[in-house]
This record gives sequence, structure tokens and C-alpha cells, in this order.
Amino acid sequence: MTSMLSKASRARRLRSASKPASNGQEVRERIVAALNNPRFRMRTLQGIAQEARLSTSTVVQAMHTDAALANTIKLVPIRTQDGQLLVTTKDRFANEATWTERFVDFFATRRPQLPDVA
Repeated sequence: MTSMLSKASRARRLRSASKPASNGQEVRERIVAALNNPRFRMRTLQGIAQEARLSTSTVVQAMHTDAALANTIKLVPIRTQDGQLLVTTKDRFANEATWTERFVDFFATRRPQLPDVA
């Protein structure tokens, strides 16, 4: 009986997590929650979108248009090995960035830019 209950509760959680975001505040909260996941110091746009259960274009659009979100995030001037943009929160960068990451950020002449919304 407990396995049936746990399956039902898991199904409910999955359905509620995969519901489309209804407003900007909910989108912002999902993005910030993904960025604050303790498993990752920095995230790719695809990683944020996957965890937040949003499309990548929705994440990018929110980062372009939501002033509160734009003031929260930091685009890191270091890329992944395959060239993807890395994003974190300003607080996490200030508290968790390595000396090398801070050095590169301080002296970066080409600041990363968000891609255009498709």
C-alpha cells in the first residue's frame, strides 16, 4: 500500500513540477532555485532550463526582460569545455568563486553576453 501511495505522490510532484510557468515571478523563482542548487556552482543555460522545467528560450527571455533576475545573476567570463555560457548568482560568485575565477572575471575584457531570444 505504501508503494502505491509513494508512486501517486511522486506522480503528483512530477505533474506539478512540469506545469508551465504562469507568470514572471514563478519563472524567476524556478531559475534562481536552479542556480542555487548546491550540486552546481555554475550552470549552463540548458542546465538551468532542464532543472527549472522551462525552455532555454524562456530562461534567456526572462534573463533579458526581468530586472530583478538580471540584478541577481552573473554571467561568468569562463566557458565550459564545449564553449557554453556559464551563469551563477552574484552572491554565489562572491562567496564560492575560486581565486582563478575571480582573477579572470576582474581582468576580462570581453564580457559574456546572453544569446538573443529566438
